[in-house]
Amino acid sequence: MLNNRKVKNIWIILPVLLTVLFSCSEPKPPQSRIDRIVRKIESGTHTKQDLDVLVEEMQHGKGEFQIVSSEDHFKITFPVTNVKQTTTKELIDNKEVEIFHYTANMEGEEHENLAYQLDYMYIPEIKTRVQINELFDSQRDYLISATNSKLEYEKIIEKNKAPGRHLYFTVDASKIKATCNLFFNDGVFFKITVFTEEGNLFNPLISKFLNSFKITK
Repeated sequence: MLNNRKVKNIWIILPVLLTVLFSCSEPKPPQSRIDRIVRKIESGTHTKQDLDVLVEEMQHGKGEFQIVSSEDHFKITFPVTNVKQTTTKELIDNKEVEIFHYTANMEGEEHENLAYQLDYMYIPEIKTRVQINELFDSQRDYLISATNSKLEYEKIIEKNKAPGRHLYFTVDASKIKATCNLFFNDGVFFKITVFTEEGNLFNPLISKFLNSFKITK
C-alpha cells in the first residue's frame, strides 16, 4: 500500500494564493522557448523569425510559453508567457525529493483564467497500476482536504497509454473552480491545473492548456 503521508505534502496546491520560492537546482528544468531563443542569440545562430517570436513572447501575458523535455518525455504549452519556473524540496521517508513547478498567475490581469500550473516529480519506486491508482487517490483526497474543496467530477483518463485522472472541483465554497489532470508516465508524476472563476468555465483556454500536455514516449 502507498503511504499517504509520503505524498500528501508534496504539491503546492493554489498558485493564486501562495507565494512560490525561486531556486536553481539540479537536475535543471527543461528550457522554455524563450530560453532557447536567447541561447541562439548569444551564439549568433538566431534568425529574424527568432527575434519576432522573442518580441511577441516578452509581452506580459501574450503569446505562448512552451516547455519541451526530451529527458522526461513530455511537452506542454502555456497560453501566456509570464510563467515562473521554481523548484521545492521535500523529505519523504528520509529521502529528499525535488518537485518542479511552472506557474502563471493571472489574477488581476484581463485574462480568461486565474492561473495555470504544471507540477511534476520523480517517483521511480511506483511501478504497478495498483500503486499508481493509490497515488492518484491520495492526491485527490489531499487536494480536497487541504483546500476544503468539493469534488464535482472525476474521470479515469489516459494519454499515450499513460494512466491519468481528470478532476474538477470547487475551492473552499468559493467561486474559484479548478480543473486538474494527473498523469503517471515512466516514473514521473504530473499534475496540470487551471484555476478559473465561476461563470467562465467553458472558455477555450482551459482545454487548450490541458490538451497541450503531450507524452512523447
